[in-house]
Amino acid sequence: MFSFAVDRPRGIAIFLFSGAVSADDRCAFGNALADFDARLAASDHPAAVLVNESREEALEGKPSACLTSPPYEAKETRLLAVVVPHVRGVLDEVRWIFRERHALRCVTSFQEAVAWIEECRGEALFPFFDGLLLAARSAVGEVTLS
Repeated sequence: MFSFAVDRPRGIAIFLFSGAVSADDRCAFGNALADFDARLAASDHPAAVLVNESREEALEGKPSACLTSPPYEAKETRLLAVVVPHVRGVLDEVRWIFRERHALRCVTSFQEAVAWIEECRGEALFPFFDGLLLAARSAVGEVTLS
C-alpha cells in the first residue's frame, strides 16, 4: 500500500510504502511525487522522506509505466531522504521526476532522514515530519496540512 502526507506551508512531505505494494501503488507514488514537485515550486528547499516499511519486490524494477510524459520541471533542488531497504525501483521515479535537481540521501532510519533534512535546511522539523508519518500510516491516499 502507498500513502502520503504533505505539509504545504513547510514544504515537506512523507511518502510511505507499507504492506503489499502493487503496480498501482508505484503509479500513485510517481504521480504524488510529481504533484509535490509542481505544487511546491515556490517553496524554499522542499523536502521529502520516502519511508519503505514493505519488503515487496514490487518496489524493484523499471519506473512505473503510468509515467509516460515528463512532469512539470521546477528549478529548485529538492531534498529527498530515503529510508531503506529495497527502494531501488522507486528511486528511478525520483530520478525521472526530479532529473538532476535532487539532493538524495539513503539512510537506515526515519530519524536519520529527518536529521539530514534539518541540517540542510537549518531548522527543526522532526515534530512536523513525525506528524506526517503518523498521518500517512493512518490514511490511504493524501493527507494535506495547510
